[in-house]
Amino acid sequence: MRRGPARRGRGRVAMLLLLAACHRAPTATATPDAPAASEGAAASPEEARVSGGPATGEGRSLADACGALESLEALTCVVAEGLRRGLPQMSVSWEPGTLALTRTDGPTARVSLDNLLVAMAQAGSEEAALSVLEHFVASTVEAVAAGERTVDRAEVRAVLKPLAWVRALPAEAPAPLTRPFGGELVVVYVRDLPRSLRLLDADDARARGLDDASLDGRARANLRAGFPPEPQLVPFAGLGAPLLRVDAGDGYAASRLLLPRHFATLAREAGGLHAAVPTRDLMLLARGDVRGAREALRIEAEQRFSAGPYPVSPRVWRWTPSGGLPVERVPSDAPS
Repeated sequence: MRRGPARRGRGRVAMLLLLAACHRAPTATATPDAPAASEGAAASPEEARVSGGPATGEGRSLADACGALESLEALTCVVAEGLRRGLPQMSVSWEPGTLALTRTDGPTARVSLDNLLVAMAQAGSEEAALSVLEHFVASTVEAVAAGERTVDRAEVRAVLKPLAWVRALPAEAPAPLTRPFGGELVVVYVRDLPRSLRLLDADDARARGLDDASLDGRARANLRAGFPPEPQLVPFAGLGAPLLRVDAGDGYAASRLLLPRHFATLAREAGGLHAAVPTRDLMLLARGDVRGAREALRIEAEQRFSAGPYPVSPRVWRWTPSGGLPVERVPSDAPS
């Protein structure tokens, strides 16, 4: 399980030095020693363990996130230089907001900065934004490098993703292993690395002797083993009614929807339970014995899905012993 961006001063100074070097360089859209990355999808087989969100567009100013990062070109240049240093065996090319990592004898990996842009903008200070940037580069290096070694069964996890996210993966990337979940969501199997996630493909699973059934069982068992026995909950002020937030901080808040028994005691005590996972890192719960809570949950889910990092689903899900059931809209006074 990852613990979020490192906040070591030396790493931030290194990033500032990289930024200064890039500001002195011409603001070309590609490096001089490699062709520009092609127009690519926003999704990537690697996912940094930082907050992020929907695409922001090439012209977005980052002045509100970090005063020194005044253009998307400058930010992309910094990330590209960091990736070159961390992955010397790969050629790195870029255009604003997108990078391509190519090995002579292998496929091209594409990295989008969409989520990084939102994470830096929401960081709250220049220091925090630079810490997010440092973590993004390190986690991307880790995820790409992990492709060179065999999968460990203990790394296997399951996450929830919108089907549209899976369809937006680059065509040249190996097809990820997935299974339907409900609504617009699918279960996606990943490798859990110290700083990042990497998608599992059929070759990975075959190398460890995992078929569809054993893969899903292993992924859920590993998830369950990494969570506390009971859900860690904190109050959350919903619009018009109090809600509960799962206090995770491990990058798997939304994945808890895959483990309904984790919430069985709470559902029984609360007279029913509804959940929302608007983003990867946010799971909100509405108790059945709190009037208005389900409507407050619906409002929060829609708003945070639209604006939050790593969007998952705007739906409300009704807890059942076997898993969540999607609910389009649940009035606050409706029976559970």
